[in-house]
Amino acid sequence: MKTFLSIIWMIAILSSCSAFAQNSSPSMMILPDYTWCKKNGYVIEDRISKQEAPDYPRAFQENAELKKILTSIYSVYSTRGITFYNSEVLLNQYLNSLKDRASNTDSLSVELNENPLENFLNQADILIYLNYYFTVNGPKNSFSFILSGFDVCTGKQVINVISSSSPSLSIEKGLLIDQAVTRNAEDFDSQLHRYCDDMLRNGRSTVITFRISKSSSLNFNKMYNNKELGEIIRSWVQENSLNGSLINKVESKTMNFTDVRIPIIDTITKNSIKASTFIRPLQKILETAPYNISVKKQSIRSGKVILYLSEKL
Repeated sequence: MKTFLSIIWMIAILSSCSAFAQNSSPSMMILPDYTWCKKNGYVIEDRISKQEAPDYPRAFQENAELKKILTSIYSVYSTRGITFYNSEVLLNQYLNSLKDRASNTDSLSVELNENPLENFLNQADILIYLNYYFTVNGPKNSFSFILSGFDVCTGKQVINVISSSSPSLSIEKGLLIDQAVTRNAEDFDSQLHRYCDDMLRNGRSTVITFRISKSSSLNFNKMYNNKELGEIIRSWVQENSLNGSLINKVESKTMNFTDVRIPIIDTITKNSIKASTFIRPLQKILETAPYNISVKKQSIRSGKVILYLSEKL
């Protein structure tokens, strides 16, 4: 009976996540948590922020235990139809692409205004941080780990699971790891299911930002047909989103909408809808009379878009 219920639950998970449409299920990547990196000496100064940041390349290269735990998670979860990007492989591919870009430029650096770490983290829809530890209590050993998953675009936590193996006389770490991971899998399933189901019912949560060029005389208070530009943008986003929208921050040159819920599927084309796709009609409106605003768009994954506004020359 327990096996039968597990199969039914697995089918429900897969149905919910696959219902987004073809190729629209959220992609996931697991990385060691900053706390773990700090404790184990895998930190480096970030070139952009000048602050301490995880040294993922060295962690993957030097720590066989970390790779063993990730391999166990990939293996156990795959039997439930849950897949992850292989973070080590993806990281190596990304670093190689940076080297290729650098070799094809005359500059000694590649686009100094970019943050390589931030760009790498944007490779997945859900970023999951792993922290773990082994405990010795007399003759018995145990293994515990935490998986904390966040929507890369909105920063919302969507998964938080904690699991431990049973205290055991065994000193074989692989057995303790596999037991803890297996115990954790159903809880992870259920939380992923809730995340997928929420998007199906209420739409994908997105972040939409408007920025006016510093050198431009344009501002959100400029009047068009007796309405301020900011109000025109706000009204369009609220009328076309599924839940209205929350404005997190408004300044003379920046307007930021967070938790804007948009449809997952275009009912006509049956294609998945990204934040950049959702905002395209408004972009076309602003580019034509009476506004005649130049709009450049930067898309970050499926759930975040930045529009840069300036007056047309």
